[in-house]
Amino acid sequence: MNYTEKVRQEYLESVKSQGKMGLAFATAVTKCVSSVAIYKNSMALEYELHSYDAAIKVMKVLKELFDCEIELVFNTAIDKTFTLKVDSAHTNDMLAKMKMSHFEDGHLVLVDSSQTMDWLTNREYVSSFMQGLFLCVGSVYIPSDIEGRGGYHLEFNILQEDFAKQIVDILKKCDLTFSVTERNNSMSVYTKNSQTISDFFAFIKAVDCAIELNDIIVKRDVNNNINRQTNIYVSNADKVLKSNSRYIDAIQSLMKKVDISKVDEKLYKVAMARLEDFTESMGDMAERIGMSKSSVARALKKIEEMEKKYEQG
Repeated sequence: MNYTEKVRQEYLESVKSQGKMGLAFATAVTKCVSSVAIYKNSMALEYELHSYDAAIKVMKVLKELFDCEIELVFNTAIDKTFTLKVDSAHTNDMLAKMKMSHFEDGHLVLVDSSQTMDWLTNREYVSSFMQGLFLCVGSVYIPSDIEGRGGYHLEFNILQEDFAKQIVDILKKCDLTFSVTERNNSMSVYTKNSQTISDFFAFIKAVDCAIELNDIIVKRDVNNNINRQTNIYVSNADKVLKSNSRYIDAIQSLMKKVDISKVDEKLYKVAMARLEDFTESMGDMAERIGMSKSSVARALKKIEEMEKKYEQG
């Protein structure tokens, strides 16, 4: 099971079937996956869903809200689609209650999507609306440690630009920051922020998924910090080894030409200490032999200068 289905299965249990929360859910579903079928002088709503569980939940909500008759048809010829067919007698009333259309002077008038959403005045209504939206057109990608590719991504595939922008606005009022962009002749409302994705899961009542994602985020942050510290350590170790190898080459070359112990006792002490441990940092070596770091640095620099002078004759 992918993460999108995991989220859907968790929060489907919490979807309300009555009141304004049920209406908010039904409105989102109707807005995204319904169509109006015309039969002679009547019309009927049809919903196309790609999951049996989703179809059953939507049918239950619609029946309880509108007391309507619904036929469930499984179409294997069209991408295994589950179609809900609402009886024509209830279609007008349903669309009117969801503020999606109404009759005026005997003509059907479609309502602007802003009016469809203007009654979503609190977080619970918006949460139910987003449950319906994610069920129909939402998807989420959580990268695995094994795959090591891509990043966190949650999006809604929306056909209308104005509707997409209204979704972004209404989520912002609930402290959830999403962006919108055009993609393949439709609009994508999305976020790539892992914490926003986790907050969204909690917002739509997929609490276990939110907790699980937070655990993933924390573990990856810890691992990233460990890797970062390891990289720093390795980098510093390489730097120390590179610096030390320069001094060691100078010491070994100089010792072939002159007896350092007879030239300068301090230089000899530093030279022998350096040869004793190739990997030790200058500061650690200075502490070990009871000298200051600056004194050790001056001694090593002097050894390099002496080696160059003897090399040049």
